[in-house]
Amino acid sequence: MKEWLNLLLKSLVVGIFGALLLLIFFPELGGETLFHRLIPQTPQFEYKTTYADAVEKAAPAVVIVGTRTLEARGLGSGVFIDNEGHIVTNYHVVQNATDIRVALSDGIPMTAQLVGVDVRTDLAVLKVDKKNLNYLALTEAPPARVGDLVLAIGYPIGVGQSATIGIVSATEQMVLKPNNLVELFQTDAAINKGNSGGALINAKGQLIGISSAYLSSEAEGINFGIPVSLVKFVVEHIIRDGKVIRGWMGVKSGGPLSLPIARTLGLVKVGGILIEELFENSPATKAGLQVGDIILRVNGAIVGDYNRFIQWLSKMEPDTPLVLEVMRPDLKNNNHQNFQVSLVLETQPSESK
Repeated sequence: MKEWLNLLLKSLVVGIFGALLLLIFFPELGGETLFHRLIPQTPQFEYKTTYADAVEKAAPAVVIVGTRTLEARGLGSGVFIDNEGHIVTNYHVVQNATDIRVALSDGIPMTAQLVGVDVRTDLAVLKVDKKNLNYLALTEAPPARVGDLVLAIGYPIGVGQSATIGIVSATEQMVLKPNNLVELFQTDAAINKGNSGGALINAKGQLIGISSAYLSSEAEGINFGIPVSLVKFVVEHIIRDGKVIRGWMGVKSGGPLSLPIARTLGLVKVGGILIEELFENSPATKAGLQVGDIILRVNGAIVGDYNRFIQWLSKMEPDTPLVLEVMRPDLKNNNHQNFQVSLVLETQPSESK
Protein backbone atom coordinates (compact mmCIF):
# COMPACT_ATOMS: atom_id res chain seq x y z
CA MET A 1 0.00 0.00 0.00
CA LYS A 2 2.83 2.35 0.96
CA GLU A 3 4.67 1.65 -2.30
CA TRP A 4 1.46 2.35 -4.26
CA LEU A 5 1.06 5.76 -2.55
CA ASN A 6 4.68 6.68 -3.24
CA LEU A 7 4.18 5.80 -6.90
CA LEU A 8 1.03 7.94 -7.06
CA LEU A 9 2.78 10.95 -5.49
CA LYS A 10 5.74 10.65 -7.85
CA SER A 11 3.34 10.52 -10.81
CA LEU A 12 1.54 13.66 -9.62
CA VAL A 13 4.81 15.57 -9.14
CA VAL A 14 6.05 14.54 -12.58
CA GLY A 15 2.68 15.47 -14.14
CA ILE A 16 2.54 18.91 -12.53
CA PHE A 17 6.17 19.63 -13.42
CA GLY A 18 5.54 18.57 -17.01
CA ALA A 19 2.42 20.74 -17.26
CA LEU A 20 4.34 23.77 -15.98
CA LEU A 21 7.05 23.22 -18.55
CA LEU A 22 4.41 23.07 -21.32
CA LEU A 23 2.82 26.33 -20.13
CA ILE A 24 6.20 28.08 -19.96
CA PHE A 25 7.35 27.05 -23.43
CA PHE A 26 3.89 27.19 -25.05
CA PRO A 27 2.10 30.23 -23.52
CA GLU A 28 -0.66 29.99 -26.10
CA LEU A 29 -1.97 27.08 -24.03
CA GLY A 30 -2.92 29.53 -21.29
CA GLY A 31 0.28 29.86 -19.31
CA GLU A 32 0.54 33.62 -19.67
CA THR A 33 -2.91 34.13 -18.18
CA LEU A 34 -2.15 31.75 -15.34
CA PHE A 35 1.12 33.45 -14.37
CA HIS A 36 -0.51 36.89 -14.56
CA ARG A 37 -3.02 35.69 -12.01
CA LEU A 38 -0.44 34.08 -9.73
CA ILE A 39 2.20 36.83 -9.87
CA PRO A 40 1.11 40.43 -9.13
CA GLN A 41 1.85 42.66 -12.09
CA THR A 42 3.04 46.24 -11.88
CA PRO A 43 0.63 48.51 -13.85
CA GLN A 44 2.15 49.59 -17.14
CA PHE A 45 1.50 53.07 -18.50
CA GLU A 46 1.51 53.76 -22.20
CA TYR A 47 3.86 56.56 -23.18
CA LYS A 48 3.18 57.93 -26.64
CA THR A 49 5.95 59.65 -28.52
CA THR A 50 3.70 61.10 -31.22
CA TYR A 51 0.20 62.49 -31.58
CA ALA A 52 0.42 62.72 -35.35
CA ASP A 53 -2.68 60.54 -35.82
CA ALA A 54 -4.79 62.84 -33.63
CA VAL A 55 -3.60 65.95 -35.48
CA GLU A 56 -4.03 64.25 -38.86
CA LYS A 57 -7.64 63.44 -37.95
CA ALA A 58 -8.57 66.88 -36.63
CA ALA A 59 -6.51 69.39 -38.64
CA PRO A 60 -8.52 69.13 -41.90
CA ALA A 61 -11.61 70.38 -40.05
CA VAL A 62 -9.91 73.55 -38.76
CA VAL A 63 -10.15 76.66 -40.94
CA ILE A 64 -8.70 80.13 -40.96
CA VAL A 65 -11.34 82.84 -40.58
CA GLY A 66 -10.68 86.18 -42.24
CA THR A 67 -12.95 89.16 -41.61
CA ARG A 68 -13.30 92.69 -42.82
CA THR A 69 -14.99 95.46 -40.89
CA LEU A 70 -15.43 99.13 -41.67
CA GLU A 71 -12.24 99.83 -39.75
CA ALA A 72 -9.88 96.88 -40.15
CA ARG A 73 -9.25 93.30 -41.17
CA GLY A 74 -8.96 90.42 -38.74
CA LEU A 75 -7.90 86.79 -38.58
CA GLY A 76 -8.97 83.92 -36.38
CA SER A 77 -9.75 80.23 -36.55
CA GLY A 78 -12.85 78.07 -36.79
CA VAL A 79 -13.95 74.43 -36.81
CA PHE A 80 -16.35 72.56 -39.09
CA ILE A 81 -18.79 70.75 -36.78
CA ASP A 82 -21.07 68.92 -39.26
CA ASN A 83 -21.30 67.88 -42.90
CA GLU A 84 -23.75 70.70 -43.67
CA GLY A 85 -21.03 73.36 -43.76
CA HIS A 86 -21.53 74.81 -40.27
CA ILE A 87 -18.47 76.31 -38.57
CA VAL A 88 -18.09 77.36 -34.95
CA THR A 89 -15.75 80.19 -33.97
CA ASN A 90 -15.53 82.95 -31.37
CA TYR A 91 -17.93 85.87 -31.47
CA HIS A 92 -15.08 88.33 -31.07
CA VAL A 93 -13.48 86.94 -34.25
CA VAL A 94 -16.46 87.97 -36.40
CA GLN A 95 -17.78 90.89 -34.36
CA ASN A 96 -18.96 93.75 -36.63
CA ALA A 97 -17.67 91.93 -39.73
CA THR A 98 -19.06 93.08 -43.06
CA ASP A 99 -17.36 90.26 -44.96
CA ILE A 100 -16.28 86.80 -43.73
CA ARG A 101 -14.08 84.37 -45.65
CA VAL A 102 -12.81 81.01 -44.48
CA ALA A 103 -10.16 78.74 -45.95
CA LEU A 104 -8.77 75.29 -45.30
CA SER A 105 -5.06 74.55 -45.30
CA ASP A 106 -5.17 74.52 -49.14
CA GLY A 107 -5.71 78.29 -48.98
CA ILE A 108 -8.77 78.34 -51.27
CA PRO A 109 -11.21 80.89 -49.74
CA MET A 110 -14.93 80.33 -49.27
CA THR A 111 -17.49 83.01 -48.44
CA ALA A 112 -19.17 82.34 -45.10
CA GLN A 113 -22.53 83.57 -43.89
CA LEU A 114 -23.14 84.45 -40.25
CA VAL A 115 -25.87 82.18 -38.84
CA GLY A 116 -25.94 83.71 -35.37
CA VAL A 117 -23.92 84.63 -32.30
CA ASP A 118 -24.03 84.27 -28.53
CA VAL A 119 -22.20 87.16 -26.89
CA ARG A 120 -22.48 85.60 -23.44
CA THR A 121 -20.30 82.60 -24.34
CA ASP A 122 -18.27 84.36 -27.08
CA LEU A 123 -19.42 81.86 -29.71
CA ALA A 124 -20.63 82.31 -33.29
CA VAL A 125 -21.82 79.95 -36.01
CA LEU A 126 -20.96 80.43 -39.69
CA LYS A 127 -22.05 78.47 -42.76
CA VAL A 128 -20.52 77.87 -46.19
CA ASP A 129 -22.30 76.55 -49.26
CA LYS A 130 -20.24 73.39 -49.38
CA LYS A 131 -21.10 70.07 -47.79
CA ASN A 132 -19.37 66.82 -46.83
CA LEU A 133 -16.13 68.45 -45.74
CA ASN A 134 -14.06 67.08 -42.88
CA TYR A 135 -15.59 67.99 -39.52
CA LEU A 136 -15.25 67.30 -35.80
CA ALA A 137 -18.41 66.06 -34.10
CA LEU A 138 -19.62 67.75 -30.93
CA THR A 139 -20.71 64.50 -29.27
CA GLU A 140 -17.76 62.08 -29.33
CA ALA A 141 -15.40 63.17 -26.56
CA PRO A 142 -15.88 62.57 -22.81
CA PRO A 143 -15.68 65.59 -20.48
CA ALA A 144 -12.16 66.95 -20.02
CA ARG A 145 -10.42 66.01 -16.77
CA VAL A 146 -7.47 67.64 -15.05
CA GLY A 147 -4.34 66.01 -16.45
CA ASP A 148 -5.86 65.11 -19.83
CA LEU A 149 -3.69 65.90 -22.82
CA VAL A 150 -4.79 68.82 -25.00
CA LEU A 151 -3.73 69.74 -28.52
CA ALA A 152 -4.62 73.21 -29.79
CA ILE A 153 -4.97 73.52 -33.57
CA GLY A 154 -5.44 76.88 -35.20
CA TYR A 155 -3.94 79.67 -37.27
CA PRO A 156 -1.74 81.97 -35.17
CA ILE A 157 -1.26 85.18 -37.13
CA GLY A 158 1.59 84.96 -39.61
CA VAL A 159 2.38 81.30 -38.96
CA GLY A 160 -0.24 79.22 -40.79
CA GLN A 161 -1.94 76.18 -39.30
CA SER A 162 -0.08 74.82 -36.30
CA ALA A 163 -0.58 72.51 -33.32
CA THR A 164 0.57 73.03 -29.74
CA ILE A 165 0.40 70.62 -26.81
CA GLY A 166 -0.45 70.86 -23.12
CA ILE A 167 -2.74 69.42 -20.47
CA VAL A 168 -6.02 70.37 -18.87
CA SER A 169 -4.86 72.42 -15.89
CA ALA A 170 -8.28 72.96 -14.29
CA THR A 171 -11.96 72.48 -15.10
CA GLU A 172 -15.06 74.52 -14.32
CA GLN A 173 -13.14 77.77 -14.07
CA MET A 174 -15.48 80.74 -13.73
CA VAL A 175 -13.92 83.42 -15.95
CA LEU A 176 -15.22 86.96 -16.30
CA LYS A 177 -15.53 87.75 -19.99
CA PRO A 178 -17.07 91.03 -21.20
CA ASN A 179 -20.12 91.51 -18.91
CA ASN A 180 -20.54 87.74 -18.44
CA LEU A 181 -19.28 84.98 -16.19
CA VAL A 182 -18.50 81.91 -18.30
CA GLU A 183 -17.52 78.40 -17.22
CA LEU A 184 -14.33 77.40 -19.07
CA PHE A 185 -11.55 74.87 -18.65
CA GLN A 186 -7.95 75.94 -18.25
CA THR A 187 -5.01 74.61 -20.25
CA ASP A 188 -1.33 75.36 -20.63
CA ALA A 189 -1.40 74.54 -24.36
CA ALA A 190 -0.20 77.66 -26.18
CA ILE A 191 -3.13 79.74 -27.47
CA ASN A 192 -2.01 82.86 -29.31
CA LYS A 193 -3.79 85.59 -31.24
CA GLY A 194 -5.27 83.95 -34.30
CA ASN A 195 -5.93 80.68 -32.42
CA SER A 196 -9.25 82.08 -31.18
CA GLY A 197 -12.08 79.84 -32.35
CA GLY A 198 -9.74 76.96 -33.15
CA ALA A 199 -9.97 73.34 -32.02
CA LEU A 200 -8.90 71.87 -28.71
CA ILE A 201 -8.67 68.11 -29.11
CA ASN A 202 -7.69 65.10 -27.01
CA ALA A 203 -5.16 62.38 -27.81
CA LYS A 204 -7.74 60.58 -29.97
CA GLY A 205 -8.35 63.63 -32.16
CA GLN A 206 -11.78 64.30 -30.64
CA LEU A 207 -13.01 67.84 -30.08
CA ILE A 208 -13.10 68.71 -26.36
CA GLY A 209 -13.45 72.47 -26.69
CA ILE A 210 -12.97 75.68 -28.62
CA SER A 211 -10.00 77.98 -27.95
CA SER A 212 -11.31 81.06 -26.25
CA ALA A 213 -8.80 83.34 -24.55
CA TYR A 214 -5.59 83.73 -22.64
CA LEU A 215 -5.58 85.45 -19.26
CA SER A 216 -3.04 88.12 -20.19
CA SER A 217 0.23 88.59 -22.02
CA GLU A 218 1.99 88.38 -18.65
CA ALA A 219 0.37 85.10 -17.53
CA GLU A 220 2.27 82.44 -19.42
CA GLY A 221 0.54 79.07 -19.76
CA ILE A 222 -2.88 80.19 -18.47
CA ASN A 223 -5.25 79.76 -21.40
CA PHE A 224 -8.90 78.84 -21.62
CA GLY A 225 -11.22 76.71 -23.72
CA ILE A 226 -15.00 76.55 -24.00
CA PRO A 227 -16.09 72.98 -23.12
CA VAL A 228 -17.61 71.03 -25.98
CA SER A 229 -20.80 70.42 -23.96
CA LEU A 230 -21.42 74.18 -23.76
CA VAL A 231 -20.45 74.62 -27.43
CA LYS A 232 -23.00 71.96 -28.40
CA PHE A 233 -25.77 73.65 -26.39
CA VAL A 234 -25.08 77.06 -27.93
CA VAL A 235 -24.56 75.82 -31.50
CA GLU A 236 -27.77 73.77 -31.54
CA HIS A 237 -29.80 76.79 -30.42
CA ILE A 238 -28.15 79.17 -32.87
CA ILE A 239 -28.75 76.81 -35.80
CA ARG A 240 -32.36 76.33 -34.71
CA ASP A 241 -33.29 79.87 -33.62
CA GLY A 242 -30.49 82.14 -34.84
CA LYS A 243 -29.60 82.92 -31.20
CA VAL A 244 -29.68 81.42 -27.72
CA ILE A 245 -32.89 82.21 -25.87
CA ARG A 246 -32.40 81.40 -22.20
CA GLY A 247 -34.92 80.87 -19.49
CA TRP A 248 -35.26 83.74 -17.00
CA MET A 249 -36.11 83.39 -13.32
CA GLY A 250 -35.65 86.99 -12.24
CA VAL A 251 -33.01 86.79 -9.50
CA LYS A 252 -31.04 89.94 -10.26
CA SER A 253 -28.27 89.24 -7.77
CA GLY A 254 -27.44 86.76 -5.06
CA GLY A 255 -24.57 85.41 -3.09
CA PRO A 256 -23.32 82.62 -0.86
CA LEU A 257 -24.22 82.39 2.81
CA SER A 258 -21.67 83.71 5.27
CA LEU A 259 -20.28 81.08 7.59
CA PRO A 260 -21.89 82.57 10.75
CA ILE A 261 -25.33 82.64 9.08
CA ALA A 262 -24.89 79.12 7.69
CA ARG A 263 -23.99 77.88 11.18
CA THR A 264 -26.94 79.67 12.77
CA LEU A 265 -29.36 78.14 10.25
CA GLY A 266 -27.72 74.71 10.18
CA LEU A 267 -26.77 75.01 6.51
CA VAL A 268 -23.00 74.55 6.67
CA LYS A 269 -23.12 71.25 4.75
CA VAL A 270 -26.03 72.27 2.50
CA GLY A 271 -25.24 75.84 1.51
CA GLY A 272 -27.69 78.00 -0.32
CA ILE A 273 -28.16 81.14 -2.38
CA LEU A 274 -29.13 84.30 -0.56
CA ILE A 275 -31.40 86.42 -2.76
CA GLU A 276 -30.12 90.00 -2.65
CA GLU A 277 -32.16 91.64 -5.42
CA LEU A 278 -35.09 90.62 -7.64
CA PHE A 279 -36.47 91.92 -10.93
CA GLU A 280 -40.01 93.23 -10.65
CA ASN A 281 -42.77 91.27 -12.35
CA SER A 282 -40.46 88.28 -12.85
CA PRO A 283 -41.21 84.56 -12.39
CA ALA A 284 -39.45 84.75 -9.00
CA THR A 285 -41.59 87.61 -7.64
CA LYS A 286 -44.76 86.08 -9.11
CA ALA A 287 -43.96 82.90 -7.17
CA GLY A 288 -43.67 84.88 -3.93
CA LEU A 289 -39.88 84.97 -3.47
CA GLN A 290 -38.50 87.88 -1.48
CA VAL A 291 -35.14 89.53 -0.89
CA GLY A 292 -33.51 87.67 2.00
CA ASP A 293 -34.91 84.27 1.04
CA ILE A 294 -32.43 81.43 0.71
CA ILE A 295 -32.77 78.99 -2.20
CA LEU A 296 -31.69 75.56 -0.94
CA ARG A 297 -32.61 73.20 -3.76
CA VAL A 298 -33.94 73.39 -7.32
CA ASN A 299 -35.85 70.36 -8.61
CA GLY A 300 -34.44 68.40 -5.68
CA ALA A 301 -30.78 69.24 -6.36
CA ILE A 302 -28.62 71.28 -3.96
CA VAL A 303 -27.70 74.55 -5.67
CA GLY A 304 -24.65 75.57 -3.59
CA ASP A 305 -22.50 78.16 -5.37
CA TYR A 306 -24.29 81.16 -6.91
CA ASN A 307 -22.06 81.36 -9.99
CA ARG A 308 -22.59 77.68 -10.81
CA PHE A 309 -26.31 78.12 -10.23
CA ILE A 310 -26.37 80.95 -12.80
CA GLN A 311 -24.42 78.80 -15.25
CA TRP A 312 -26.84 75.92 -14.75
CA LEU A 313 -29.81 78.24 -15.14
CA SER A 314 -28.32 79.68 -18.36
CA LYS A 315 -28.84 76.29 -20.03
CA MET A 316 -32.54 76.20 -19.19
CA GLU A 317 -35.06 77.17 -21.85
CA PRO A 318 -38.16 79.34 -21.40
CA ASP A 319 -41.24 77.41 -20.20
CA THR A 320 -39.06 75.11 -18.07
CA PRO A 321 -40.86 74.34 -14.77
CA LEU A 322 -38.86 74.56 -11.53
CA VAL A 323 -39.65 73.57 -7.95
CA LEU A 324 -37.60 75.51 -5.41
CA GLU A 325 -37.03 74.60 -1.78
CA VAL A 326 -36.66 77.88 0.07
CA MET A 327 -35.83 79.01 3.61
CA ARG A 328 -37.08 82.36 4.87
CA PRO A 329 -35.00 83.18 7.95
CA ASP A 330 -36.00 85.43 10.83
CA LEU A 331 -32.63 86.03 12.46
CA LYS A 332 -34.01 88.52 14.98
CA ASN A 333 -36.26 85.89 16.49
CA ASN A 334 -33.87 83.01 15.77
CA ASN A 335 -36.51 81.37 13.64
CA HIS A 336 -37.01 80.33 10.03
CA GLN A 337 -39.67 79.04 7.69
CA ASN A 338 -39.12 76.34 5.02
CA PHE A 339 -41.44 76.11 2.03
CA GLN A 340 -41.63 75.16 -1.65
CA VAL A 341 -42.50 77.38 -4.61
CA SER A 342 -43.18 76.41 -8.20
CA LEU A 343 -42.46 78.67 -11.13
CA VAL A 344 -42.00 78.52 -14.89
CA LEU A 345 -39.03 80.21 -16.54
CA GLU A 346 -39.88 82.99 -18.99
CA THR A 347 -38.03 84.70 -21.81
CA GLN A 348 -36.03 87.63 -20.52
CA PRO A 349 -37.74 90.85 -21.70
CA SER A 350 -34.65 92.10 -23.56
CA GLU A 351 -34.47 88.83 -25.54
CA SER A 352 -38.14 88.68 -26.48
CA LYS A 353 -37.99 91.74 -28.69
